[in-house]
Amino acid sequence: MSAEMDLHDIIYPAVKPWGGTGLVGASSLAAQQILAAGYSKPRTVTTSEELDALNEGAVVLDSDEWVLRKNRLSWRAVASS
Repeated sequence: MSAEMDLHDIIYPAVKPWGGTGLVGASSLAAQQILAAGYSKPRTVTTSEELDALNEGAVVLDSDEWVLRKNRLSWRAVASS
């Protein structure tokens, strides 16, 4: 599913009780504007290959709730949650 449809599925039920026509279009437009503003859906990295493919500066939250940042040569713990 696209990020736009994911956002639409969140927005539409929130505005549906207000009634009126055109809510599907309105929620899709809102989703497009949110994406244009820079929203990106967090993703889950599930393999070491996906982890290796992340760019330098990428930040991840590991299963032990450590925040790690990728530098040129390795990963460095920068915080814990």
